[in-house]
Formats: sequence, structure tokens, C-alpha cells
Amino acid sequence: MRCAPPAPNSTDDSLRLDLLLQEMAHLYVEPLFRARGIAYRLQAPPGEILVRCPRGILKLLILNLWKNAAEALSTGQHVTTHILDSVHEGGQAFCQLSIEDDGPGLPEIAMARLQGTAAPAASGPRGLGLG
Repeated sequence: MRCAPPAPNSTDDSLRLDLLLQEMAHLYVEPLFRARGIAYRLQAPPGEILVRCPRGILKLLILNLWKNAAEALSTGQHVTTHILDSVHEGGQAFCQLSIEDDGPGLPEIAMARLQGTAAPAASGPRGLGLG
């Protein structure tokens, strides 16, 4: 996920991603990961990381990805939340947030559905629900 840095002197939807992740880790790392023997790590550059993104939506996204990882992993496995700042694309600066684990990954058919390369089933459930 990429979030744009806030515009100079902007107050709309700006937040400190570094603090948000610290707050969330304080609440969720123990029950989701450590209690299950799963190691958690945050890799982020030092200092403030300001982004422009709706706080509630970002929290839900991160929590959903963390829950998916916790459900897929076993004792001894790892989850890492990465933040890269100063990612440039199309002449704009972004902050990149990624969550990586060493779990089994998605089955090939699920990956094909996510990438839009699998033929849809003639009947039955539809959608790409990730959790």
C-alpha cells in the first residue's frame, strides 16, 4: 500500500504512520502473534513518517492483513511490517507499507483469481475475499 505524504501545511487526513503502527502493535502483537509463538518485527526508517490517508481505513487494512498472517502461520514463523519512505513514482513521493510473512502463501488458483487471470466459475460464490 502506498500513501501520499501530506501537502505542506495540510491538516486533512494527515497522520504519523510510525505512531499508528506503534499503537497498533501495542494492542495486537501479543494476542495475534506472540501468544501463538509467531515473531513480529517492524522495519521502519527513524523519525516521523507523515502520510495522508484516512486513519480508520488504514487501521482496518493493517489489522486485516495481520489477522490473515496470524491465521496462516504456525509457531516459529515470522511477520514483518515494512515502511519505506521517499518512494518515488510518476514524479511523486510516497510512503510504502508492506506486510510480509514466511507462511505457505496462497494456493495457485487463489493467486490467479487475485491477479484476474483465472476463469470465473460458472456458478457458486464470487469475489476475492481475503479474509
